[in-house]
Amino acid sequence: MIGLSDGQPATLRLKAVHERNQDTYLALRNDALKGSTHFFPHSVADLEKLIRRKAVPYLVYDKQLIVGTLLFQKLGPNIRLLEITCLPGLRRQGYGSRILHTFQEKLRRSNIQTFEVFFLSTQQDVLRLYRPTMFCDIQLTSYWHTFSTDPPPLIV
Repeated sequence: MIGLSDGQPATLRLKAVHERNQDTYLALRNDALKGSTHFFPHSVADLEKLIRRKAVPYLVYDKQLIVGTLLFQKLGPNIRLLEITCLPGLRRQGYGSRILHTFQEKLRRSNIQTFEVFFLSTQQDVLRLYRPTMFCDIQLTSYWHTFSTDPPPLIV
């Protein structure tokens, strides 16, 4: 579970994916993940299956420019962030952290204070998004990274 940090205002806009813009979402998402060894391209059928499993896809905008995609899943009271993508031409320009901040603000407005995320410890680009300035506690457990807002235990 990841505890949300305070106060970072959303600088991007999320637009829900519907039937009329799902082709745009898929094209952008698949292009952004080309060459990835951890993800595979999605088809319309894959996206529909994810949506039936309570996944919520979004296009991410910076003013009028689409800069990436976001996909999260509602699991009862829990939220799991499945993926954030940024267009290849916009990488290393700070959009990953801005997308994450915008996602946090969306959760905060819905009164949700934590979310889950799973990734391989070898994914250094992903790991850099979850830095201590944004989250209270980061621990490496075996090959899993965990995040918490709980203060460390007092040692007497």
